[in-house]
Amino acid sequence: MTKTFSETVVPARTGPYANDYLWSTLGDWSGGSLPAASDAVSLSLSYGTTLAVDVASTVGAITYTIGGTLLVGTSFDAASVGVGLAVSGASITVAFGASMNVAGNIVLGTAGTVQVAGSLTAAGLSFTPTGSSDTSSKVSVSSGSLTLSGQLNLSGAGSMTLAKGATLNVGEFTLNGGTADLAGNATIATLQVQSRGLTIEGNATVANLGGGAFTIGQGGTLEVTRLTSAFISGGGNVFTLDGGSLALDASVALLAGSSFSFGATTTYGASSLNVADPANFKNNSFSYALSGFGAGDQLAFGAATFSGASYSGNTLTLFGKGATPTETLTNFTFAAGASHSFSFGTDTAGGTLLTLNCFLAGTRIETPTGEAAIETLAVGDEVTTLEQGVRVARRIAWIGTRRIELAGLNEDAARAAAPVRIRAHAFADNMPARDLLVTGDHGIFHAGGLIPARMLVNGASILRESECVGYCVFHLELERHAILFADGLPAESYLDTGDRANFANAELTLKTTALREQQAAAPLLTARAAVEAVWHRLAARATALAMGAPRASSTSQTTREPALCVRLEGGALVTPTRTRDSRLFFVLPAGSRGAALVSRSAIPAEIEGPFLDDRRRLGVCVRSLTLWTELCSTRLAPYDSGCAGWHDAECASEAGRWTNGAASLGLQPPMVATILEVELAATTLYSAHEAPAHRLLA
Repeated sequence: MTKTFSETVVPARTGPYANDYLWSTLGDWSGGSLPAASDAVSLSLSYGTTLAVDVASTVGAITYTIGGTLLVGTSFDAASVGVGLAVSGASITVAFGASMNVAGNIVLGTAGTVQVAGSLTAAGLSFTPTGSSDTSSKVSVSSGSLTLSGQLNLSGAGSMTLAKGATLNVGEFTLNGGTADLAGNATIATLQVQSRGLTIEGNATVANLGGGAFTIGQGGTLEVTRLTSAFISGGGNVFTLDGGSLALDASVALLAGSSFSFGATTTYGASSLNVADPANFKNNSFSYALSGFGAGDQLAFGAATFSGASYSGNTLTLFGKGATPTETLTNFTFAAGASHSFSFGTDTAGGTLLTLNCFLAGTRIETPTGEAAIETLAVGDEVTTLEQGVRVARRIAWIGTRRIELAGLNEDAARAAAPVRIRAHAFADNMPARDLLVTGDHGIFHAGGLIPARMLVNGASILRESECVGYCVFHLELERHAILFADGLPAESYLDTGDRANFANAELTLKTTALREQQAAAPLLTARAAVEAVWHRLAARATALAMGAPRASSTSQTTREPALCVRLEGGALVTPTRTRDSRLFFVLPAGSRGAALVSRSAIPAEIEGPFLDDRRRLGVCVRSLTLWTELCSTRLAPYDSGCAGWHDAECASEAGRWTNGAASLGLQPPMVATILEVELAATTLYSAHEAPAHRLLA
């Protein structure tokens, strides 16, 4: 039997379905009764009219004879949903918390709309044109899920929107002229984009990918497990990575005409591309166009490993062990102004992860003829320097280069070695003119002296590049130490203070080490009083320019309580049995081994502020150590016998010796219980959040 709905009874005036016709109204149904599970349903709705399913129902096939909206507000099951040949504008809305299950396909006409806030499951969903060249149909999943075991077809000006947090599961998704923006989580068995394009801002997994244009937006991920040549039209795929991540798994072999474009990292953030299948290197050559690769972008090739790279004439050559050319990318271009020097890390698959060095290559140095990228300069070239307020040309005498690898360093060392980013306009308008990357100890000329960049870090306009895994240092040595202009910011040239041997090309010069005090172009400013005033001025400017909230300390809560204890071999902790003034007493059990003083620890420059030039990790300052056995006492000096965890004395007048938070006592296992007396000379400020005894011996 076919049940027909017609607009007979006046719509509801109040409640959640105000102005909507109600499914439960018997007077609107032919025969005066609601459709049964075996009944077909014919919906005769005026355009702009809504029929609300307000009671749980199960019916057979549904056919729209006129356009209108079917609003599902509860659970609703149907065999199929279709439209008459001349129907357009038919719509389905599934409300939040509601569910609609269609055993067959949903077919809506021109300008049809599907909106899902609850759950919609069907075999397939498509929009059939009815003579119009523009179907302009829309599918919107604002929350909940849309599950289609078969096809989702969009054509003409059709569009698909998947909001963040929503879910899409589709057997086959075809965009034939339509567009889709997926910000939620999508799992697609087969995806084909025949024209226009797909934008992914969420997480999408595709088992079979056909041809088309794909944009992976900021924070988005697209994982493709197979390319299906049967769906390819127009030759290959066009991928645009605007801050997103694209992974083509090991079974994905690219097709001729495919290309990859990296969006500007300053606009979209860094992007990532992993092309895992070795078959993509035909005769060891990767010929697909890869363009716009910039600072922060990542490139990986599955489990393949490389140890070096060179670039010439749009060809990137990757080297395996023994510097033997392994693979070449023959159509590779960098982003404008980007470094051409790579850093090599390891990705999650164990293969090589390539990123651009984030230090100095690409930095623009002012010369008498204009700015030049630092890596293009050569010995004998002239650069512009600042001498007594006047710009003067000086020749380059030597260019030092070396790599700094952060991988493998401990947490403190890696953080200290990370480069410092000085954001555009941090000091003044166009100072620097663009973001500038320098080493932490590089001197910035300001307030009449050279201030190490690390002492000005504020987390807003000047910050550490904590994600950097390695970089290449370029240093320019001139005829004399001088102030040059890097991206418009006055900064020092190289001054040999004993580190020349650290550079890869140190043998190119025989100059002797110079003392900074004697040959420096400007005094070095590290005194807290001078640097802290500059720090606050730059922090105020960062706030005024809305660069973020500057902060001096890495922690919000501090304490001077060191929570000192003795850790024994195996990890057992011995706490003080009593305390008298600055002296603490510990009972060490007979036979105990591996005794070490452990406490909270902190780096003053991180806790109090970078303008404090003390980068040591400090535990406690010990004035004396005494071991008591009955009435006999022995003075201990483990720092004099090379025990781990003790800092050198800063000066002869220092009251004691600082630990780093985990300092070995170098004791032999006592025959009987022994008392250790520790007299403290000082503590420091610690983060109140740090567990006091978590550190290992350094």
